Amino acid sequence: MQHNLNSPPQPDPSDASPGQPLPELDRERLNALTTSASKVGACFGRDLTLSQADREQLLLVCAYTDQELAPYVASPEWQTFEALQQEGDQKGVLISFASHPGTNVPTWCIDGGDAAKVRKIRADGGRAAIEVPTLIYNTFHWRLTSDLVRKCADSSDEMLRGGSTKYLGGDLRQLGRFLKSR
Repeated sequence: MQHNLNSPPQPDPSDASPGQPLPELDRERLNALTTSASKVGACFGRDLTLSQADREQLLLVCAYTDQELAPYVASPEWQTFEALQQEGDQKGVLISFASHPGTNVPTWCIDGGDAAKVRKIRADGGRAAIEVPTLIYNTFHWRLTSDLVRKCADSSDEMLRGGSTKYLGGDLRQLGRFLKSR
């Protein structure tokens, strides 16, 4: 877990030992946080400060998400995807300044449908990409979304005022829907 210098270290619930139940989510606090993070002006960090309890709830949402994703991240397909991603990063060919609409997935990751295999491809214009089955694509989206929420939980209030909360409300709303669907 990362710690920032402006707040005391906080325990990350995802560091709990496997099999140990996670604490209950405070749904009222999370709903209020989602609402305040979605207000006009909050998109640039104005009028948004996170208490220690808020940060703990954000980390708890991430821990629940990680717990739900664990079986998929342990799959051979995910391991192949990560190896191809690392190879592309090392070669500098997986470059994307945009995400697929409605997701946090970079445009170099292509949803090939349920029957697709994880493989290198050439996408539009000959750019390097990785085609993945829908399950891996969705897992990647949820993992990236959880990482963005975790980053906000680990950021100081000064950093949050810098604009890193721009999508916090939407990401929390998406993770809430994901966890409710489980």
